[in-house]
Amino acid sequence: MSISSAKSTPMVEQYQRIKSQNPDSLLLFRLGDFYELFYEDAQQASKILGITLTSRRKDDGAMPMCGVPYHAAERYVAQLVREGHAVAICDQVEDPKFSKGVVKREVVRIVTPGTVTDPEELNGLSSNFLASIAELDGKWSVAHVDLSTGQFRVTELGSESKAMDELERVAPAELLCPDKSKERLFTDKFQKNPSLSRITFRDSWIFSLERCRECLCRQFGTQDLKGYDLDERRAAVAAAGAILFYLEETQKAGLAHITGITCYSTDMFMGLDEDTRRHLELLASSLNERKHSLLGVLDHCETPMGKRLLADWIKSPCLEREILLERLQRVRYFKEEAELRTRLGEKLSGIQDIERLTGKIGCGSAHARDLRGLADSLKRVPECAVLLSKDTFNPFKHLLDDFNSSQEVVRRIDTTLTDEPPISMTEGGLIREGISQELDELKSVRSSGKGWLRELEVKEMKRTGIQSLKVRYNRIMGYYIEITKPNLSLVPENYIRKQTLTNCERFITEELKEHEALVLNADDKIKEMEYEIFCHLRSELALWCDPLMKIARTVAELDVFRSLAEAAERFGYVEPELVEQSMMEIRQGRHPVLERMNNQPSFVPNDLFLNQSNRQILVITGPNMAGKSTYIRQAALILLMAQIGSFVPAQSATLGLVDRVFTRIGASDILTRGMSTFMVEMSETARILNACTPKSLVILDEVGRGTSTYDGISIASAIVEYLHEDLNHRSLALFATHYHELSELADTFPRVHNMNVQVKEWGDRVAFLYTVAEGPADHSYGIQVARLAGIPGRVITRAKNILRDLERDGIRRGHSLCSIDQRQLSFLDFAKETHDRSTVDPHPLLERIRDTDVNLLTPLQALQLLHEWQGTLKKGKHSVNPI
Repeated sequence: MSISSAKSTPMVEQYQRIKSQNPDSLLLFRLGDFYELFYEDAQQASKILGITLTSRRKDDGAMPMCGVPYHAAERYVAQLVREGHAVAICDQVEDPKFSKGVVKREVVRIVTPGTVTDPEELNGLSSNFLASIAELDGKWSVAHVDLSTGQFRVTELGSESKAMDELERVAPAELLCPDKSKERLFTDKFQKNPSLSRITFRDSWIFSLERCRECLCRQFGTQDLKGYDLDERRAAVAAAGAILFYLEETQKAGLAHITGITCYSTDMFMGLDEDTRRHLELLASSLNERKHSLLGVLDHCETPMGKRLLADWIKSPCLEREILLERLQRVRYFKEEAELRTRLGEKLSGIQDIERLTGKIGCGSAHARDLRGLADSLKRVPECAVLLSKDTFNPFKHLLDDFNSSQEVVRRIDTTLTDEPPISMTEGGLIREGISQELDELKSVRSSGKGWLRELEVKEMKRTGIQSLKVRYNRIMGYYIEITKPNLSLVPENYIRKQTLTNCERFITEELKEHEALVLNADDKIKEMEYEIFCHLRSELALWCDPLMKIARTVAELDVFRSLAEAAERFGYVEPELVEQSMMEIRQGRHPVLERMNNQPSFVPNDLFLNQSNRQILVITGPNMAGKSTYIRQAALILLMAQIGSFVPAQSATLGLVDRVFTRIGASDILTRGMSTFMVEMSETARILNACTPKSLVILDEVGRGTSTYDGISIASAIVEYLHEDLNHRSLALFATHYHELSELADTFPRVHNMNVQVKEWGDRVAFLYTVAEGPADHSYGIQVARLAGIPGRVITRAKNILRDLERDGIRRGHSLCSIDQRQLSFLDFAKETHDRSTVDPHPLLERIRDTDVNLLTPLQALQLLHEWQGTLKKGKHSVNPI
């Protein structure tokens, strides 16, 4: 049944009007103590929330409905938002006691995946971004904001593909797009992004330049946007302004904590796509375990702000050498100052999420306990400043200027709020005495009520002579006098009977009714005044959002540097040397995650040397389980650690900064898009080869294994040659492979070197040494690995017999898959020929094929020529007769 077909009543008409204004949201409509959903909204919500779908009968049919208690609504709203829905919260905005007709209701807030602010519903370890994308004058822009912290940033880019890459890096929870982008933006990149749960399309006029410029200036209180470097960035203004307009539309309240915007360049950050973050397990392991990720190893932060900042650094490693050198200096300082590091950690451990508490103040949603938590946290900030101010050479001195200013916020909260205020802001108990004389007088009236009742009880006992007389109160009856049945004959005439019970009767008097009205009115007035005082305090504190956010970010930085120093000290990390050249020189490097995992043998360190002059590509061969993947991944992780400003797990490391790290690791299909394992592999490899630069690091693991042997070898060899020869894509590269044939590339291409993971062999058994050495491997040891995996002995024996037969027939590295006395032109022969025709004697048949003009041949001549060439190959002859 549609909304429009329901029988019109004042309440239904009100619902229809509000729903028509919010067609894209599930509408929670306040009715008494419940939020109700109706019609299609109820049908959707009941399935998601697992609550019963009921109906209200109408003359022309049933009205489907379901509801949730208003006091527990946040939990249900969060569940709906996690499923990608927008939820419009429609509240009563007038007291039902004073309304005439239908109670006035309005949407007070719209909650979407990108606008969640409640810390309890957010992951405290990561940011929650709302992003927007806009295009103007051929320029593309991406803006993103974390409403819970006020972090607001925008960048302008030269192409749509770069904008898509930046959105992938930002990983927003919600993306805001103009309607015209609707079809184009449903790409694979967005479909596979795990964080993006909603794409919101808005009318294109919302992205109009003048409207967006006006919106930004109004928010920041400026006449223009020159101070934010946006005056000439039209696309950036459109993207950022559209976000603010959307926030104003959904939040229905102030955004006091969004006090400015940062215009940044993507050239400041290393590009890390979602595949690379997943392959290298930067933020979570393949089993989605945080502790077995790089973040889990490095995170010794004590505050939520620090944990988020560290995660952001890992997601976006820095490309600015000077910034990294400054970070390394601060990590070194804390590493050397062990006692200071420990004491600072103790102080930080008591600090709550100042960023998100300030965000709630800015949005007008903070309750009294939020403010109390903020004050208690800010009291610890000067204690941190005292610790850090003792050292003359402290690199943090300039960060501490704003710390003392926070104490005015503490004073205002402490002098206004009680020590343990309730969560509810409308039930009283929030405000200290001395804030308002009128409030104190009302509280005195209320508190004196118990004494007055006792006095009345004693007085009435004497007057009536009834010693069992009681003066009582409950929420239903109010105040009353209770007299047992044996004493009813002594009841005075001025007592008014109110209720009869089995053993007693209850009465009231005019005096009691007057006192009840006085006390109850005082109680209602107290609650009303306390709420007004609290809201005024919260509004005052909103003016402090900017300095509070600066303090929060300073605390976060201190926490991250202390955390990285703690990891360096605990795990034996060293400070890397950062150089301008494109190179990697790692001595005794270790995998930072694997060496920390439980039940692991002592980790075997290895060296790695790469440079652009004579050692650009390493082809790494060896058996499965021997450590090839570990070796190439640890190289990438050590580089990434250095580019966030961390010390690294090695004896020493000299590293040049890279602009991108690309990885192609693992195998999976995407059946829902009709993509086989090999197709996924090739798609990811294509993306890498098209995007890598001479400043990139490329990590390739077993590329080409998803197809036939010759196809795979050909593709893998061509990829190595491409990375070696193409000047625009000549990246540093690590290529782990089982194709031993690839080791021959080192004979042809001067910057290709072979490495192998060594094993110890006795009989038909092997032990992995996890040591990487120069040169190629000559065995795959696949059958031995199969035995270790538990393959039945019968299968192992049969496999060994088959291998023996194949080896006898010549299927070994360097031989043809035909017989060993037959010659077949291999891909490597072709690679050698095309690389240097002057030094490699070309195959005559290849020359003949190249010189033959097939357009001049009759069908019969073509068949004769094909027959002749086939005979030549079978005989191994090099002479070819002319036609």
